[in-house]
Amino acid sequence: FANKAYRQLIPNPTQSVPTRFETQQMLADPTVSSRIGAAFRGGAESWQEEVALRDSNGALLPVELRVDVMKNQHGERVGFVALCKDLRARRAVTQRLQLMESVALRTHDAIFITQRHAGPPPRFVTRFANPAFCSLTGFQAEDIHEQEPSFLCGPQTDPAARERLLQASSTQELVEQELLCYRKDGSTFWAELAIFPIKQESEGAELRYVALRDISERKSTQEALRRSEASYRLLADSIVDVVSLHRLDGFVLFVSPSIERLTGLNVVNNIGNLVCERIHPSDRATVQDMLQSTRLHGNARCEWRLQTKAGHYIWLETTARSVAQAESQALQLVCCSRDITER
Repeated sequence: FANKAYRQLIPNPTQSVPTRFETQQMLADPTVSSRIGAAFRGGAESWQEEVALRDSNGALLPVELRVDVMKNQHGERVGFVALCKDLRARRAVTQRLQLMESVALRTHDAIFITQRHAGPPPRFVTRFANPAFCSLTGFQAEDIHEQEPSFLCGPQTDPAARERLLQASSTQELVEQELLCYRKDGSTFWAELAIFPIKQESEGAELRYVALRDISERKSTQEALRRSEASYRLLADSIVDVVSLHRLDGFVLFVSPSIERLTGLNVVNNIGNLVCERIHPSDRATVQDMLQSTRLHGNARCEWRLQTKAGHYIWLETTARSVAQAESQALQLVCCSRDITER
């Protein structure tokens, strides 16, 4: 007797039950029959081994073959029951893991691989970590084996980010996120994580490939820039004089909030055109001469009048100098203007 699953595993055009001779012919290794026979002659009740079967087309099929003694009610041997488990999906997973491991061992990026654990509850646990990961985090592969990815988290890790890390294991999409990670010694570093689902033919072998990149320096630079911008903003908001940044043609690119206290003009409403349009007609040539002198000599000074939002004019003393942008070295003009109306 051969059940339906066996016939599907090893197609037989005649649909007949295979004879003993045909069964022996299906074994790619002819010594398997001898090993099975020797085991049962020695009193064994069961035999199991991974073997290769040959189908009707001659193709090799890896299977896990288990043979058990079948006895009657008197305890006498009357036959054998053979169970064949298709190992193609498992072999494919193994080969893919070996390939990924080979690549991961040679890359400088920190990588670890997780696999779904049946549970309960179902979860993803670490199966592999490459040397670059161990060097970055201080963890050895045995330290994190069977651990969830949250082993990277600590007291200062954002709980929402930790939850997103765990949820990323259940999605079939690429997930990227930044995470404050903890090394084995308790020190911290910022990492950019990319979590890739690895497509598998076998549902029981669902894998995730996790790549880490240390972005601590970038985060430090961003934080320093944020603090610097906050400091400059505080300074610009606090000073009485008006500080402005101009193109070489005089168009205003930036002006400090003190312009609003001085003139009533709103700094967010097209301030570049507003300032140019409100220069006193008699002083426009003076302002242009100052800009031209600054472009030629690097600095200049002039006194001129600016119309306020209320309609009256105030006198300003402006000192200008040219500066080069750090990235492009293009010249711009920085001006500092002071109200001298009373003087």
